[in-house]
Amino acid sequence: MWAHPPIAQLVRALGLYPSGPWFESRWADKMKKVYIGMDESYDANQLGYFVLNAFLVNNQSDKNKLDQFIEKINIHKGYEEIKGNKVSDEIKLKIIKKLNGLDCVNYYSKVNFKEKDYELNVEDVYLNCLPRVTENIILEIQNINTTEDVVCDVDIDKIAGDKFQKEVRKIISRILKKYKIRHSIKFVNSKNSYIVQTSDVLAGENRLGPKSKVIKNLKLNRPSI
Repeated sequence: MWAHPPIAQLVRALGLYPSGPWFESRWADKMKKVYIGMDESYDANQLGYFVLNAFLVNNQSDKNKLDQFIEKINIHKGYEEIKGNKVSDEIKLKIIKKLNGLDCVNYYSKVNFKEKDYELNVEDVYLNCLPRVTENIILEIQNINTTEDVVCDVDIDKIAGDKFQKEVRKIISRILKKYKIRHSIKFVNSKNSYIVQTSDVLAGENRLGPKSKVIKNLKLNRPSI
């Protein structure tokens, strides 16, 4: 019995790793799914630090557990969504403790706005951070899943401008294809994505750095290099 169905073998042989409707096929449904939520955090006045955060959940079961947990908090607290700059440290600590029990890892890239090359240009900072944080999180997927083929679902907090979104999608897709990882990339309203809400909390705490009272409790929290 073949390890991969004929269609999947042909796609692999040709080096084609498309996104979109192809992933709705019955072949993709049989593959292991991993999930990434991306969000950024920065001061509205563009002072201090900018952080781009990529949060990975390595299996569907733990993704379901995370979704249920965040949804429960939202319902219990009457939140429309969890936003890192609005919820208490008590809630953030509960989220981090939950994450420590899941198969997940967090990477972030942090830039000081005061650096000359990034003078108050959020898009430039974002695009500079994106390759590093994406490469690190994809290498993590490969390190964890050494014997399995995976499909990677990427949710990104919706950002302004079709041209900017196209550039972000191109960078992420290029790196995923480089490592031969099938993928789906979506720009989403964070209200509709619990993994993006989680990434938002972690991005904000990583931006605070030593001033954060909770991020030190997250076991797998790594700066991009």
